[in-house]
Amino acid sequence: MNENLTVIIVVYKTKKELLKNFINQIDANYKILIVDNSFSYNFGEIENLQNVSIYRSPVNQGNGQGINIGLRMVKSPYAIYFDIDTIFENTLLSSIENYITKIKSFCILLPNINSSNKSNEEFIEKYDGEGAIMLFNVREVTNVGLFDTDYFLYREETDLFYRCKLNDKKIYLLTKIIAQHRGSSSMEGDNVDLKIVGLRSWHYMWSYFYFYKKHYSYYYAIAKCSNIFSRDLGKLIYFILKRDKLNICIRYNRLLGLISSILLLKSSKRP
Repeated sequence: MNENLTVIIVVYKTKKELLKNFINQIDANYKILIVDNSFSYNFGEIENLQNVSIYRSPVNQGNGQGINIGLRMVKSPYAIYFDIDTIFENTLLSSIENYITKIKSFCILLPNINSSNKSNEEFIEKYDGEGAIMLFNVREVTNVGLFDTDYFLYREETDLFYRCKLNDKKIYLLTKIIAQHRGSSSMEGDNVDLKIVGLRSWHYMWSYFYFYKKHYSYYYAIAKCSNIFSRDLGKLIYFILKRDKLNICIRYNRLLGLISSILLLKSSKRP
């Protein structure tokens, strides 16, 4: 069993077929730690796999806190987090692990998600990449403070990457290692759930304002969001007149999330 690197995933009512397919892509030589935020999820035969351990979180505090739990539990010096809806070659783990020795000093390594970066360099410093897959130097990222759990959805990795940069902790994008991220496809059921759409819309704007307030100033965040507020309000009125339920839900909850963050209310909206 590989003692150098542990795989971490966080699940919330994840589609069972998706979870099985993900685990099948991982070489059984790697330990997998699943942090379950859904309390009563039935893992079935997955629970009996020798390389899989499961932590059932008593409280769903979001994806960032789930990763924090995993990083505190692992015994290996390195850990790699995957969004469950990522697609990658079976060789990704061994390929990315090779960079642990090639890049001796780093905090986080990121693969090239959706081939978004076309650099000719093998790896580059980058602090604004997508966090769908992240390889952590556990000691270094712990020193930065892990993920800010005031975020429930969105911007938690942006916040962490920004703090890494402030603390001169290196993040590298591995341009030649490609993975795909489907996004928001991991929950049970295929029909549009307005409650989930509303939840995501609310948190997107709450986190957007909170990030700029935290790292710049309250008034900077107000200025940053003023045009967004006006635009969303106008679109809400438009979609009400059109009787478009989906877009009413999106714009209404975006406005509520933004107002809650402006009023310094905590990120309390939960599924």
